[in-house]
Amino acid sequence: MKILICGMPRSMTTWAFNAAREIVADQNLKTVWIEPSDTAAEEQFATANGNVLAKCHHYSEVLAKAADCVIYSYRDIRTAAVSYFRKFSSDCDTGQLNAWVQAGRAWMQVADTVLRYEQVERGPANAIRHLRQVLAKKYGAEVLSRESDEVLLSRIDETFALRQTADVADYDAQTMILPAHRTFQPAPDDLNAAEKALYLRIEREFAPWLAEHFYIQQEDHGQALDYRLAANVMARLARPVVIDVGVERGSFIDLALSAGAERIIAFEALPRHVEHLNARFAHEPRVEVRAKAVSERSGKAVFHIAIDPEGRELDYHHTLADLGDSITVVRSERSIEVETVALGALAVNKQLPEAIDFLKVDTDGHDLAVLRGLEGLRPRFILAEYWDTLPETSGRNLYSLADLQTWAAGCGYSHSVVIRRHGRLESLEWDAPWTQAGDWGNVLFIRDVADLAMVRAVVAGLAPEVQQRNHDYLATLVKECEAKEAVIRRLDNEVKALLGQQHVVDDIESEEAALLKSLEDVPAALPSDPASTSCKALEAELIRKEIVIRKQARALAAYRVAFPPLSPFLRSIGFVGRHLRAALRPRLGNLNQYLPRRLELPKPYVCGLPAERLPSISMVTPSFQQARFVGRTIDSVLSQNYPRLDYFVQDGGSTDGTADVLKSYGDRLTGWVSQKDGGQSQAINLGFARASGEIMAWLNSDDLLMPGALHRVGEYFAQHPEVDVVYGNRILIDEEDREIGRWVLPAHDDEVLSWADFIPQETLFWRRSIWEKAGGRIDESFRFAMDWDLLQRFRSVGARMVRLPDFLGAFRIHNAQKTSVQINEVGMEEMARLRRRALGLEVSWGQIHRALMPYLIKHVVHDLAYRIKR
Repeated sequence: MKILICGMPRSMTTWAFNAAREIVADQNLKTVWIEPSDTAAEEQFATANGNVLAKCHHYSEVLAKAADCVIYSYRDIRTAAVSYFRKFSSDCDTGQLNAWVQAGRAWMQVADTVLRYEQVERGPANAIRHLRQVLAKKYGAEVLSRESDEVLLSRIDETFALRQTADVADYDAQTMILPAHRTFQPAPDDLNAAEKALYLRIEREFAPWLAEHFYIQQEDHGQALDYRLAANVMARLARPVVIDVGVERGSFIDLALSAGAERIIAFEALPRHVEHLNARFAHEPRVEVRAKAVSERSGKAVFHIAIDPEGRELDYHHTLADLGDSITVVRSERSIEVETVALGALAVNKQLPEAIDFLKVDTDGHDLAVLRGLEGLRPRFILAEYWDTLPETSGRNLYSLADLQTWAAGCGYSHSVVIRRHGRLESLEWDAPWTQAGDWGNVLFIRDVADLAMVRAVVAGLAPEVQQRNHDYLATLVKECEAKEAVIRRLDNEVKALLGQQHVVDDIESEEAALLKSLEDVPAALPSDPASTSCKALEAELIRKEIVIRKQARALAAYRVAFPPLSPFLRSIGFVGRHLRAALRPRLGNLNQYLPRRLELPKPYVCGLPAERLPSISMVTPSFQQARFVGRTIDSVLSQNYPRLDYFVQDGGSTDGTADVLKSYGDRLTGWVSQKDGGQSQAINLGFARASGEIMAWLNSDDLLMPGALHRVGEYFAQHPEVDVVYGNRILIDEEDREIGRWVLPAHDDEVLSWADFIPQETLFWRRSIWEKAGGRIDESFRFAMDWDLLQRFRSVGARMVRLPDFLGAFRIHNAQKTSVQINEVGMEEMARLRRRALGLEVSWGQIHRALMPYLIKHVVHDLAYRIKR
C-alpha cells in the first residue's frame, strides 16, 4: 500500500498521518516526509516496495499517480494563517496562502477522502472511524488494526503528548511530529492585535475561497465583477424589463432595481427562499416573485437541495441538474418535487412580456436547459453561468462554456463577453469559448449588433480595474518572493558559517541545473493566459522558499546548540540563484520589466554616406485621440533631420486637440489630414497612397523613433541592396517617457513568423518594391495583427529580412493603448487566423510554446550578453 497524507499546513495533516499509521498497524511501515523540491523523496515513494506512508503539503503529479490512497485535509484559511503565525512567528503572505489553495484544488480532484479540520476537531472518533472505512475499502479490513477506535485515538493523543517539548530540534521521522507540534483552532475573539489584523487581512483577500467552503457568506457569491458588468449594461437601457432565474436571496433583484429596471420577474423554486423574497419585496411593485423552477419544458421535476458537510442547508447550489455531490456540497440527501416552466412557453401564452431586455440565469448546472426552453423568445442580453471542473464546490457540470456559445450562435447571439476566474485572477474576454479545469464565471450574450458599442464602452471601463487587480496580486507575489529570498540569504549565511561551504556549492550546482531546465517552463510571450502562468510560477516559488527557510531555521537551531560560530568571514553566495534565474528568463512579450527609470537614449548613429546616396523614406503616423502623445511622436521623427524624408500624419477626426497639435508643425510635415476613416489599417493605407519614398514605415502616434534611427536604416538599405526588410531592438516606455524594459532580439528567423510575431513594429522598415510585390496595401480586415499579416506576406513573396542589433524605436505602454485593450477582443482571433493560414491547421498553446523555445533561448543569450556589456 502507498498512502499519501496531504493538505493545507496546520490543517491536521500530522494528526491524519498518525491516525493512518495506527489504523494500518504495520510494524515495518516505511514513513516519508516529502518537501516540494525533494524529487528524490518523490521517486522513493513512487518506486518503494512494501507499505509506505508519506506526508506532504504541496501538489505533485508524480505523487498523485503513485499513491493508491490519497487523504487530503483543509481548514479555515484565516485560522490556519494565525496558527502558522503563532507556531513559526512568520506571517503567511498572500502567495504562500494562495499556493496552499491551488494545491488543495488539485488534490481534491484525486483524493479518496477529504477531512475538514473543524469536523475532525469536534469528532475525532468519527474521523478515525471514517478513515478506517476508507482504508478498509482500499486494502481490506483484515490487514488493518483490530484494536478499537477509542484505543487508537488514545494512543495518537499520547504520541503527540510525548513530543510537546522543545528539547529536540527536528521532527520525529516515524510520527512527523515537531516539538510542541499540536494544531489548534484559535478563537477569533481571543486574538491579539497582530493576529486579528492577520485574520482580517486573510478574510479580505480570500473571501471567495471562504465563501466557497461556507466559512463566510457573500451576497454576490464572489461574482462582483459579473454583477457590475450587468448593472452597467442595465443602467444604459431605458427602463429595462428583467427576468431573474435562480433568485436565491435576491441580490440580483437589488442590482436591477438600482439600475432602473421597470419590471423584474423572478423565478425561485426553494420554498425557504420564496418566503424570504415575498417578505423582502412585498412593497416593491416592480418585483414579481414566481415560485417555480425554470427548465427546458414545463412539468414536474426533482429539485436537489444542497447542504454542507455538516448537514446545514445552503443558500445556493440547489439545482434541477443531477450533479451529485462534491467535496463540500452534498446534493444527494435531500430533494423536493417542484413545478417547472419554460420561458418560451410562458411568452407564447402571454405570461411573459414579448420584449425582455435582460435575462439572468443562475441555476447551478441547469442554465443551458433554461436557454433551450426560450424557443422563439430572444432577450436583448443574457447572463448565464459556466464552470469547468470545480471539485471543491460545484463539482462537475453537464455543459461547457463552448456549449453555451454554440447555443447562442445558433440563436442569433453572435457576440459575448466572458468573465473568467481562475484562482485569484479575473479577466474580461470577447467571444472566448475555451476553458481549462478550474475556470468559472458568467458569459454575457449580446443579441443586437447595435448594442456592441455600448457594451464595449462598459468593458473598457471595467478592464483597467481588472488588469490592475491582477497586476497588484502578481506584484505582491514578486515582493513576497524577494522577502523570502532575503530571509534565505540571512539564514544561509549563518548556517554556512557553522557547517562550511560544501553543501552550499552543491546547492548552487543543483540550482543552476534546475534554472537551465526551467527555461522549458517559461511561458512564451503569447496571450494563452500569461497572467495565470506567471501567477502559478510565483506561488510555487514562494512555497519552495518557505520550505528552505524552515529547513535552514531548524538546522541553525540544532547546530547553535552543538557548536559555537566557526567563521564570521564566510561570504554570502545565496543570492546567486536569484540573479541567475532572473538572467535566464525571456523578456520578449514582457511589457513591464522593471520600475520606471530615466530613459537612457542610445547614442545617435553617425552616418558615413553623403545625403545623395541615401534612399528616400516615407513614413506615416496613423492617429486617433492621441493629442497627449502625437507631438512627441512627430518630434522623434523630425529631429532625425533625415535629408530625404516624406512624413504624413493621417488622423481619424480626433476631437481631443490633435488637429491643433498638427497645425503647430506647419510645413515641417509633408502633409496631414484629420477626417473620419475606417480605423488604423485604413489610415495607414490612406497615408501610403500619398507617399512615394523608396523605403516605407509607419509609426503609431504613441511610439517614438530613437535618435539616428533613420540614418541607420537608410545607410543599411543603401549598402545592402539584397535586403528587403529591416527591424531592430525595442525600448519600452511609460506615459511619461520613462524606461520600463528592453527587448533584445536574436537574428531573424523566418520560421518563427508562422508561430508568433516578436518583431517590434515601430522599428520595421521595408522597400517599396517588396511592398508592391506583397499586394501594396495593409489588409484592412485586421485591426490588431496587421503588421504580422504584412510580414507573413513579405515572407511569402521571398523577402529577405534582417534584424539590426540597434535600438531603433520605443514602444509606449499606457492605459488607453490599443494593444492592451484589443488583445483579448480581437487579437486572439486574428493571431489564430494567421497561424491557420501559415501552418494549415489549428495548433495548441503547447505546440506554439515548443516551436518558439529555440528562438527564445537564442533571445536569452543575446539579452544576457547585452546586459553584461551594458
